[in-house]
Amino acid sequence: MTRRRCGVLCWRRTFTGTPEQVSAARRFTRFLLADSSAADDAAWVVGELATNAIKYSRSGAEGGVFTVEVLQWRHRVQIQLIDAGGDGEPILPTIDPATAVPERREPPEGRLGLYGVGALACLLGAHQHPDGTRVVWARLETGPASVTGAGR
Repeated sequence: MTRRRCGVLCWRRTFTGTPEQVSAARRFTRFLLADSSAADDAAWVVGELATNAIKYSRSGAEGGVFTVEVLQWRHRVQIQLIDAGGDGEPILPTIDPATAVPERREPPEGRLGLYGVGALACLLGAHQHPDGTRVVWARLETGPASVTGAGR
């Protein structure tokens, strides 16, 4: 459960753990943040985290779900993805993504999406709840939100 913070907008939606729902989660995020400079980056982050949830957690099993939370406050957006947990833990990047892939070789399958998320995010983290569900989150910096008619 997300604690309420003064001045923070918070939206939450649960999706079935199927590949088709990854694009629905991206559209949901982009729609919510349409007036934010982080809309495209946030949608990409949701896509990466949702893909990982259905690929590497029980969210991708039959009947599985994942939940997207979008928090927005002045000059920041935080994306949180709650999955059903699994046997492994997310491996968060600790080095520059450019050094993770040797020159002129095909990148290894998996795990590089979190490097991209880490490159976009000013903060990135993960934790597991006692019930086994897991949260992976990324905080993005944004510019001032545009307000329709503000220039008049």
